[in-house]
Amino acid sequence: MVGEDGRSLIGAGRADEIAVSVVLPFVAALDTTADRAQSLYCIYPSPPPNRWTRTMRDILQQSGTDIHPRLAIEHQGMLHVYRNHCRPQRVRGCPLCAGAAS
Repeated sequence: MVGEDGRSLIGAGRADEIAVSVVLPFVAALDTTADRAQSLYCIYPSPPPNRWTRTMRDILQQSGTDIHPRLAIEHQGMLHVYRNHCRPQRVRGCPLCAGAAS
């Protein structure tokens, strides 16, 4: 996104995060018969790691798995697993993460 003076208002990484988290899912929801948004989402490069994907990567590394998402769909998958599985299970011990502390 570029301002009137030609300067960037947000960085490329943040723009990718917005595309992956907001724009592509919104476009896909508007027209469920079109495969373009879904196809693009499946090949779109991963945005830069954020605090949640770094946390998930660290948790998985403690459990012996080393994952570095290359695609947006992998990045979003890590966020989904953390938000919907690891974080709520932290008190009881997450079987996926073997109860690793973050």
